[in-house]
Amino acid sequence: MPNSQEASAQRRPLQGDKVKSKGMKSLLLLVAWEIWGEQNMRVFKGEVLTIPQLVSKIIDEINLWSICGATNIVRLSA
Repeated sequence: MPNSQEASAQRRPLQGDKVKSKGMKSLLLLVAWEIWGEQNMRVFKGEVLTIPQLVSKIIDEINLWSICGATNIVRLSA
């Protein structure tokens, strides 16, 4: 039976996976939101972003989320 330090060391990778999972869920939500918003702009306003413009907008939004405290997204890129 492992002692408490060994058990703690065994849990660390799982905790890291949990952080990455939260970060991936947040990232997926952000990307889906931006794509949905782009679709609405095309349909209702006739405005179109190119793919590089949309990617740039998503990256800007990731940076904004990280400034606002979305630490799990930041940890994905580290």
